[in-house]
Amino acid sequence: MRNLIWIVVAAVIAGGAFLLYSGQTPQQVIEEATDAVTAPEALESAGDAVGDAVEATEGTVADAVDAAVDSVTEAVEATTEAAGDAVDAVTDAAEDAVDTA
Repeated sequence: MRNLIWIVVAAVIAGGAFLLYSGQTPQQVIEEATDAVTAPEALESAGDAVGDAVEATEGTVADAVDAAVDSVTEAVEATTEAAGDAVDAVTDAAEDAVDTA
């Protein structure tokens, strides 16, 4: 228990020394501490701004993904059609070769 009392006395002396050295009044120290505690309001507004940015980015990314899917689908359809045409051409050429032989 005596150690706890000494710790409290040391904390009071350290606090008094800080006030004496800094030239601040206890009211000024309390105001600065209050400002530091109310800083989460600024963090909330920053968090809201980040949330808005994420939502905007999400919409942009979704649009880009949709465009990429559409492009890939068109490319696959074109490739499938070209492969079908190539198969038809080879089949016709083989039939013509069989007919002439």
